[in-house]
Amino acid sequence: MLVRLALAAALLLPAALPLATAGADPVADRVAGAARVVEQGAAGLAAACRRDTPADDAQCAAVPLSPAVSEQAVAGYEQSALHRTLALQQALGDDLPLRFAPWIGTHNSFNASAQAATPSQLDANQQLALTDQLRLDVRSLELDAHWFPSLAAHGAPAPVLCHARGADEGHAGCTTERLLVDGLTEVARWLRAHPREVVLLYLEDHLEADDGYAAGARAVTAALGDLLYAPRGTACTPLPLDLTRSAVRAAGKQVVVMSSCHSGAGWNGVVFDDGERSRNEVGPAGYGEDGRSCDPRRAPTAPDVGAGGQPFDRSLVRVFEDSTALSANLDGPAEALTPARVAALTRCAVDITGFDQLLPGDGRLAALVWTWAEGQPGAGGCAVQGRSGRWSSAPCGSTRAVACRTAAGAWSVAEGRCRTGAFAVPRYGWEGVQLAAAMAAAGVTEVAVALRLQGGRWVPLDRR
Repeated sequence: MLVRLALAAALLLPAALPLATAGADPVADRVAGAARVVEQGAAGLAAACRRDTPADDAQCAAVPLSPAVSEQAVAGYEQSALHRTLALQQALGDDLPLRFAPWIGTHNSFNASAQAATPSQLDANQQLALTDQLRLDVRSLELDAHWFPSLAAHGAPAPVLCHARGADEGHAGCTTERLLVDGLTEVARWLRAHPREVVLLYLEDHLEADDGYAAGARAVTAALGDLLYAPRGTACTPLPLDLTRSAVRAAGKQVVVMSSCHSGAGWNGVVFDDGERSRNEVGPAGYGEDGRSCDPRRAPTAPDVGAGGQPFDRSLVRVFEDSTALSANLDGPAEALTPARVAALTRCAVDITGFDQLLPGDGRLAALVWTWAEGQPGAGGCAVQGRSGRWSSAPCGSTRAVACRTAAGAWSVAEGRCRTGAFAVPRYGWEGVQLAAAMAAAGVTEVAVALRLQGGRWVPLDRR
């Protein structure tokens, strides 16, 4: 433990020294950067305790300032009402195209203190291993693959997972991290145990030349095998924004991989081009915490127009944060994904979140909920949206207003049956906002939505 503490101090404390920062107040930025160094150091010590000593989770969590990480907490989350609600909410988006479907994600998912300590993992984005992130309902993962000499490859270059600079800077930061194939195998193992789940995987590629990309393709194929929903042919194939999770599942697959294209043998046959992600990827700044504002490109009551004049809902938008001490000291304190901001992302049809330091009990998981009210669903086989915009279950057959949606996506409220559009249920947060606005305009406090309890599952009655 003392050796690890010394290593952490040697690597992280220089980052707390005065550096050029992006903030308006350099002194405040330095203080914030130093605080991140201390937090990351404490988290690293607690992680080393869990990995490398006989101490139990509770004893390791006693490290001052460290996050409370435990198997008991993760297992408890899997039995929680919040987990059940997020699973129901996720299922609502299964037949939505990628440009609409929400994904709970993590940023630099691989860079976790749960792994054996390396210099980059002492400044970790995550505390939990990939498997435990998946247990917390994460369905979008980010893995950074670098072409770097590896002991596992007898000193030869191999695709490895590390949080480092690019090829033009010598992959600075990579040391003895594990192979890409090992991280992918961990994901595949969990998916095979959960055959109805679908994961969207973002591979940030730093594989240099043809040999690196060919090796990367072999790693993807070896680890994911028949789980991979792959492009057809060997040409660069854009990520299909009309693809749905239901279609992936119907094809007997569970993983869609996006990355940049390259001519290396086999690479374009295993990944979809992620140009859509890169064009629409931003940090959390601009997503308001006042309950009303979205990204400056679109407010909830404004026309559905996003960057470049393109409809916001027709783009794949990813918003991520960065909690590392290195970033805090080099670039200034980064905007964080707070629970209030997460609620805004949900309202604003952001497709992929990129959380750092996601743990059981994290309020940001609860902030993702836009459907069922706390304690719901209860008795009754039909669903209604109330004044708050949240849902509750109720007996079927009661006379109440109904939610209607046109083919163009406009929401309205009707008495008895829909005359314009069809009886529908919101499938993602922005549609819930639109229905709430239609309810307010009609002076209605409760509407039935097209969701029914059938065979023990809540099933949408509308087609998308």
